[in-house]
Parts: sequence; C-alpha cells; structure tokens
Amino acid sequence: MIHSQSLRQLVNYESSSMQDWSIGYGLQTEKPSNDILRRFNAVVNLSTKKSIHRILDVGCGEGVMVKKFAESFHAEGIEPEKHARDFCTSSGLCVHSGLESLEKNGELFDLISLFHVIEHVYQPSELLIRLKALLNPHGILLIETPNSMDALLTKYENTSFQNFTYWSHHPMLYSPHALSSLVARCGFNVIENNGIQRYGLENHMYWLAKGLPGGHEVWHELFDNRVNDEYAKNLVAAGISDTLWLVATRK
Repeated sequence: MIHSQSLRQLVNYESSSMQDWSIGYGLQTEKPSNDILRRFNAVVNLSTKKSIHRILDVGCGEGVMVKKFAESFHAEGIEPEKHARDFCTSSGLCVHSGLESLEKNGELFDLISLFHVIEHVYQPSELLIRLKALLNPHGILLIETPNSMDALLTKYENTSFQNFTYWSHHPMLYSPHALSSLVARCGFNVIENNGIQRYGLENHMYWLAKGLPGGHEVWHELFDNRVNDEYAKNLVAAGISDTLWLVATRK
C-alpha cells in the first residue's frame, strides 16, 4: 500500500515545488494557456455521456483544475506537497494530503483525473488499483501524460529536449500502447486513447534552433492558429504528438 509519505517520494506533481522545472535552461516557462479550459470542456463533454457529479484530481498542485471543476461539479484534490496544499485550502478548496482518509471513509467518485502525474510514479499499478477502489462502478479514469513518441524525441531527435525530458523525476514515459496496457492490467476498460498537441510549431522550432523551452512564449507571434492547428493535426495523425489523453472506465 502506498501511503501519503511514500506518494510524496514517488510522485512529483505539478505543484508549486515544480515552478523551477526549467532551471538550467535559462528561464522559467509557462504551460499552454488553454490547458485548463481544454480539460474542463472535455470533462463537461464526458458528463453528457456518463453521470459525473464528484471529481477527484490527483496531484492537483495549487488547485487550478479543482477550482475550475468546482464550477460545475463537486471537486476535491490530492496534493502531498504541503505548500501547494496549504495554498489550496487557503483558497477554500477541499484538498487532501493522501488517499488514506478517502479510503477510510469509503468515499467514491465519478471521475478521477491525473494530469501529468503518472509519469512521475515509480509504482503506477499500485496507485491505479487504489484509485480504482475510489471510483463508482463504471466510474471514469482520466489520464493526461507526455507521449514517449513525441516528435522532438523521435522524429527530430533533439538532444536538448531529450536531456530535458529524461530527467530523474520522469521514471517512465508512455507510448499509447504502454499506457493502455498499464491501465487495462489494473482493471480498467480503455474507451479513448488519443494524442493531443499542447505546444505549437514555434515551440518546436525554438527547441531546434536554440535547444531551449519557451518558444511558445518567446516566438508566440510567429504562427497563427491555423498553422498550429494543422501542424498539431499532422503530429497527432502520425502518433508523435507531445501528449496522450486516455479515458477508461472501471470494469
């Protein structure tokens, strides 16, 4: 069983402790601005097909998704990192340090999300099995995680990005097949396993030209949405987008 102390060691969430993730590359970079709304809209769309009332966001960091989900659902979070969790609670969000209290009280959720969390976990099967027990029958597991087939890793073979990505807090990156296999082994039915492209062409060009992240900020005016949309569509079709989006139900 993974306790909250173990989770703190095994998992490095998107929290305030991760704000310096680009140190060594000369700058700090922001995540894509549309992430929050894109995720929220996807869950709202899922709620038109399956009953979703209670959501648990695992590795919620400073609670941006918990806060957004709370606009339409009952939303709680899991965040082992104390400073991030304190920020959440001071903002009036319901965020727990670990899974134990939820398990003890027999809490059940309709949807459990992990946004850029599973790649930080050394024992993902144990975590997923515990999360399955917190889902209602036919409840939904939602995972967003980097794609090990990312074009910068495989197509362009960009050494700087490879060094940037293969760091100690990423014990595992998943291909679509590997992620589906993991989730299925843990007792879920995969109903959606798609690629999405979070970063645009300007980001990739900046990596290739400068060997640095942040192109989506520095060169944001270089391409319009039509160019980035077409680029993203082609990367997804080729299976080399930067991110995987998996939706599964409890068996």
